[in-house]
Amino acid sequence: MAEVPVDESAPPEPFVNTATPPRGVATVGMVAVVVFGLLMVWLASIHPLWGFPLTHPVALTFMGLIVLTGVGGVVHVWSLSDEAWRKVPDGPLSAEVRKLADAGRKFDAIRRLREETGAGLSEAHQVVERYLAGRASKCT
Repeated sequence: MAEVPVDESAPPEPFVNTATPPRGVATVGMVAVVVFGLLMVWLASIHPLWGFPLTHPVALTFMGLIVLTGVGGVVHVWSLSDEAWRKVPDGPLSAEVRKLADAGRKFDAIRRLREETGAGLSEAHQVVERYLAGRASKCT
């Protein structure tokens, strides 16, 4: 990868964070949690010593709580606004993150951005990718 020349004297470019939450991944994860939880209830129900039948109120209560937890998690993820999810503030990225990204050390730049802002992996990756795409478009 060709290194992009960096003008250290130029002020950093303003940055507007437009990262979007990974709602699809979170939904699939919650569905997997529900399926795993219901499977565990079923496995407990077939145990010969302490297993309750699936129609027993205890088993039905656990299954209901598992499903409600999954539905609540999906509703929360989809109702959360993009702005509430974002942790990287608008404005220029820090000099260290820009330096790492410009040097082609994208993974280190993502890790540093996460350390600085507390952002998640998805958001930090989207921000660094957008920064690099902006830098590439200015050089061409």
